[in-house]
Amino acid sequence: MAEATGSGRAETDMNMKNPAIRRLLAELRGLQTRPNPRLVAYPLGDSLFEWHFSIRGPEGTAFDGGVYHGRIYFPPQFPMKPPDFVFLTPSGRFATNVKICLSNSGYHPESWQPSWSVETMLMALIAFMPTKAEGAVGALEYPDDRRRDMAAASLAYVCKDCGRANADLLEEMEAVEAAASSTDGPSDGSWEQPWERVARKERERDVRRQIKAMQSTARGLNQWIAVLLFLFLLTAAVVFRADLADFVRPYRSSNPPGNPRP
Repeated sequence: MAEATGSGRAETDMNMKNPAIRRLLAELRGLQTRPNPRLVAYPLGDSLFEWHFSIRGPEGTAFDGGVYHGRIYFPPQFPMKPPDFVFLTPSGRFATNVKICLSNSGYHPESWQPSWSVETMLMALIAFMPTKAEGAVGALEYPDDRRRDMAAASLAYVCKDCGRANADLLEEMEAVEAAASSTDGPSDGSWEQPWERVARKERERDVRRQIKAMQSTARGLNQWIAVLLFLFLLTAAVVFRADLADFVRPYRSSNPPGNPRP
């Protein structure tokens, strides 16, 4: 799997008393020792606060077969504050080179949970792809045929910053998937032991629960936005009607009904 450039110095040169650094190093070790067949994520160079990721499009959707590359910007206060996500590969669902609005991103710190891992956030990102854009920042609503074309074209993408190619990253993820689907694993027994399989299944269930919580939070936020917009329009209508009444009142008093204008 992809490893951080210069990660050999990272743990020795950085301040291990910093909670953000400790957490990000733990996240990195987790992804390297327990790779996920649907995603890859790693720090860019020696900085732990900017990561690159590639995710596979959700199966059975217009994004199926695509690989989408992007950046994660972690704040110094992570995990107490959420990161920001930027896509670099066109998908027809999220705009490129802009911070996108998600319930687990910097746009909504009020819904952020410090327990959410990098893996959980990226799995949630995959789950959000087939959902409606609903006018969120950085969201797009392209037709499915264009999204399929973009999914096919995404395999040719090569990141100019980290140098990784989506086609190569897809091969890595497919290798993890093939190993996971094998009942016996590799002949040297290096894939996973029975207790590791149980732990992985529990981790996957936890990820699914957290994804559902994020989606529920997103729906709640959209409902609140709709209510606030309705109240704003209602207030504007009342104010406009009052202003209009004040404007015409002098004309009504000087020209009562039935009296012609001089």
